[in-house]
Amino acid sequence: MASASKGDEEARWVKHKRKPAVHGFKAHVGADADTALVEEIAITPANVHDGKAGGGALPDDPGQVFADSAYRGETFRAAVRGKGGTPRIVATHMWGHDEQETLARLDA
Repeated sequence: MASASKGDEEARWVKHKRKPAVHGFKAHVGADADTALVEEIAITPANVHDGKAGGGALPDDPGQVFADSAYRGETFRAAVRGKGGTPRIVATHMWGHDEQETLARLDA
């Protein structure tokens, strides 16, 4: 999310691959897998890594937590387990494979 002002001291610059740099924030969203309703949102400066900030978007007792590989790492896994959940973090190369194969390979 772009900042409303380049002078915003809470926002930070971030650049990803071939995309232009953005001065702003990231929204980390926790949604219910069955209803797709948003349960939690955590806003961070744009330069904060997803795996370090994603725990802020976890609801209490989250159950199985499905996330992409940006959330891979012990910090996020520990946050999920700390709230009683089970991390299910997919590696990038797993998308598009057979559902059962992907589920069997999810990070536990």
